[in-house]
Amino acid sequence: WFRHPQDFAEGLRDIIMAGGDADTAAAIYGGIVGSRVGKAGISDSWLSNIIEWPRSIDWIERLGAAVAESELADERAPGYFVPGVLLRNLFFLVIVLAHGFRRLAPPW
Repeated sequence: WFRHPQDFAEGLRDIIMAGGDADTAAAIYGGIVGSRVGKAGISDSWLSNIIEWPRSIDWIERLGAAVAESELADERAPGYFVPGVLLRNLFFLVIVLAHGFRRLAPPW
């Protein structure tokens, strides 16, 4: 964050190359510097590859705008297909469990 306060990509590369708990450190860096540089400071190729179904980049932007404009804590977030989150999570649960059980089978 101190070394690359305006260069989102370079800062992430440095954190990942440092090793260790890079995913947590990169998430923290992304939150801090991403809020500073905004969407314009993040590569379009990175943004276009985000798949967070049933949410989307458009939904995230609408959520950010609603939060920025809101003065009341009880305002509702923009809607999305809520059952889709359950479906997506069940899909990934099956993948994670299959991977875990596969690791129990020989060869170890």
